[in-house]
Amino acid sequence: MLKYIITRLALTIPTLFGLAVFDFLLLYLTPGGPTGVIIQSFRSTGTPISPVVIAELQKEYGLNVPAPVQFARWIFNAIQGNLGNSYFSHEPVTSLILARLQVTLVLAISATLIALAIAIPLGVAAAVRRNSLVDYVGTAVSLVGISMPTFWLGFLLIDFLALTLHAFPAVGYASPFTLNGLRYLILPALTLSFSTLAIISRVLRASMVEALGEDYILTARSKGLKERIVVYRHALRNALLPTLTLLGLYFGSNLGGVVTIEYTFHYLGLGDLAVSAMLSRDYPLIEGFVLYTGVVFVFANAIVDIFYSIIDPRIRLR
Repeated sequence: MLKYIITRLALTIPTLFGLAVFDFLLLYLTPGGPTGVIIQSFRSTGTPISPVVIAELQKEYGLNVPAPVQFARWIFNAIQGNLGNSYFSHEPVTSLILARLQVTLVLAISATLIALAIAIPLGVAAAVRRNSLVDYVGTAVSLVGISMPTFWLGFLLIDFLALTLHAFPAVGYASPFTLNGLRYLILPALTLSFSTLAIISRVLRASMVEALGEDYILTARSKGLKERIVVYRHALRNALLPTLTLLGLYFGSNLGGVVTIEYTFHYLGLGDLAVSAMLSRDYPLIEGFVLYTGVVFVFANAIVDIFYSIIDPRIRLR
C-alpha cells in the first residue's frame, strides 16, 4: 500500500512541472507582458515614466534577464512558497491566496457535503426503485442540474429566497462560524452543490443498477441477508468507485475557487480574487492562482486514486 502511495505521488511531479511551464509561458507570451502592466500601473498614479525608471522596475521585478532565467527563479521560489508580490497591492501573492483560502475551503466543503447528502440517497433510491416516481424525480433533478448554468440558478435563489422571502442575505460575506455568517453561506453553497449532486446522483444510479445485477449480489440475497445490507454494504461500496472520481474533480474545482458563484454572490473567496487579478492583469497573482488551482486538481486526483486502492485493492496490482 505504501509503495503504491509513493508511486502515485511521484507521478504528480512531472505533471506539476508541465503545469508550471505552461503557466509561466502563457502569461509571458501575452501582448504587453509584465513590463507593460507595471508601466500602466505607474501611469495610472501620475508617476512619470522614463527609460531609466523602466529599467529600474525591470531589475526590481527580475524582468531584466532572459525568460529561462526568470522561470528558473520563479519555480525555485515557488517551491519555497514564494510566488512574488502583487503588482498593484505589493503584498505577497502567497499571503493573498492564503487569506482567501479559508473562505473558499468552507464553501467547497459545505457544497460537497450538501451534494453528497442528497445525491447518495437519491441515486441509491432511484437504482433500487427503477421506473418509479423516485427514479423519475431523480432523472428530472439531474437533467436540470446538468443543463442549468450555475450563475442562473444563483440569480433564481437570490430572487426567491433573498428578495421575495427575505430568508437569506442576497449577497455579501461574513464569517461562517457565526450564525449571521452561516446565513450568507447557504445560498452560494446550495448553488454550488446543485450541479455536483446532479452528476453524482446519475452516475451513482447507473453504477448501482450495474452492481445490483452482479452475481455476488444474488449470492448475498440467497444467503438471506437483509436487503438494506445487500444494497448499502455490498452494492454501494463497489458503485462508489466512479463517484469518487467525479467527487475529486468537483471538489478540486470548487476548492480552486468557483469564479461565477463567488462573483455572483460577492463572496470574497479565491474566485473573487481571481476576477480582480484578471481585470487588473496582475501577472504574479494570476500565475500564483493558476499554479495553486493546478496543484489542487493534481493532488485531488491523486487522493482519489489512493482511496480507489483502499476500496478496491486490485487496483494496486495493476
